[in-house]
Amino acid sequence: MKQKVESLEEAIVIKQAREHNLKNISLKIPRNKITVLTGLSGSGKSSLAFDTIYAEGQRRYIDSLSSYAKQFLEQLKKPEVDSITGLSPAIAIDQKSVGSNPRSTVGTVTEIYDFLRLLYAKVGVAECPTHKIPVSSQTPQEIVDSILKLEDGEKVYLLAPMAQGKKGEFLSEFQKWVKKGFLKAKVDGQFVDLTKAKKLAKTKVHDIDLVVDQLVLKKSIRLRLAESVNTAISLADGKVVIETTKGKRQLFSLKSACPECGYSFAEIEPRLFSFNNPRGYCPSCHGLGTLDYIEEEVFEDSESGNKKLSKVRYTLKNQKEEKDDEVLSFDPEVSICPECSGDRLKQEALNVKLLGKNISEVSRYSCAELNDFLSDVLKTLKSKDLLIAQKIIKQIQDRLNYLIRVGTGYLSMSRSSRTLSGGEAQRIRLATQVGSSLIGVLYVMDEPSIGLHPRDHHRLLEIIAELRDRGNTIILVEHDEETILYADHVVDLG
Repeated sequence: MKQKVESLEEAIVIKQAREHNLKNISLKIPRNKITVLTGLSGSGKSSLAFDTIYAEGQRRYIDSLSSYAKQFLEQLKKPEVDSITGLSPAIAIDQKSVGSNPRSTVGTVTEIYDFLRLLYAKVGVAECPTHKIPVSSQTPQEIVDSILKLEDGEKVYLLAPMAQGKKGEFLSEFQKWVKKGFLKAKVDGQFVDLTKAKKLAKTKVHDIDLVVDQLVLKKSIRLRLAESVNTAISLADGKVVIETTKGKRQLFSLKSACPECGYSFAEIEPRLFSFNNPRGYCPSCHGLGTLDYIEEEVFEDSESGNKKLSKVRYTLKNQKEEKDDEVLSFDPEVSICPECSGDRLKQEALNVKLLGKNISEVSRYSCAELNDFLSDVLKTLKSKDLLIAQKIIKQIQDRLNYLIRVGTGYLSMSRSSRTLSGGEAQRIRLATQVGSSLIGVLYVMDEPSIGLHPRDHHRLLEIIAELRDRGNTIILVEHDEETILYADHVVDLG
């Protein structure tokens, strides 16, 4: 009896599968092995692999989640099958496009861009956009001197930046500032009376500057200006903003400023380099790199009766709306944003460099070029920065090596994912999965060898074997003879 239970645990057992054109098929597929499903076109390979095995594995995993989590996921129907036992959580790596979202790139899909953002935030060198020299720390006295160099007679607001791109209601903060004697703040671009302020939308991000002083710039106000600067610095973690009545802003900081002109950077953090975050994206194109897209948020009713964000729809100006599942057969011609020149990021982010290159320039490198660049970065860093960078760069280079091994080493991180072929999209997802180091997972793949040069084919099979050797089950829908011979188990349908 014990031996029978063990044999069941070592296999995925399917009984009477009849999804689509399957005719009551029953079979066993060994776990932790590579199984190839082959056969004539229309024999039911995809119906068995994707519409039965994967669909049931995914459905069971979703059923195990809480009701709250389920509302964000697509509910899958139970496939036409009497029973399936021995299933693991399932991941499908098919040849469908990774999406038509113009914000999606190879770097974001593989998570390599996330690690690049972290690397630039931790060891990047901020440069003054005017003088092209590294910024350095500033004293309060130097900040006062820099402010007084601005146009004489200019009426300005002296602001303490209290929140930047943060979610929350902030009502308690407003009340606390009123008790300290502050009466006005700039909230999401509008000046408000703090004594009449209401709580903000909890789920939206907000920018809040506290008005510390209003004054007209002239040398005789040095003492008052110094007091106000010190107040702002103490409130806003070493930062102070001067804003003119025309809306022109200049940030000053104790942490980093140009020694020539006083230009200051806000805190350098990973979201500064994200073209999907208001903190980092270009204010003109909102991180799209072009002004030709219309970005529309679509809301639907939630179970609680409130409106919830369902999706974000992108359409090209003067073109009909694209269907949600429509895959473009071409990369539409779009104009380049004049402010960021297609780099998607605000100038503040583009002025942070490593070896003289900003993150946008580095993202245009091929995998091999990026690998070499990161090795050169390690050679120039010392002590603490080197220790930090080594861990981040290892994560990036591991993923780059997997991309090279699956035959996609020519791709750059800035390549739009909507322009990838089905085979390219499938292989970068495969490389991402290998880099994630998951175990105990069922992977279902659709002809991963299609479009590959013969010299890359064997490397692809080695990567699939790595997934198996970690304790994962692999099911391939495949016609390629070399792949069939490489498999541990073959099922011929039709």
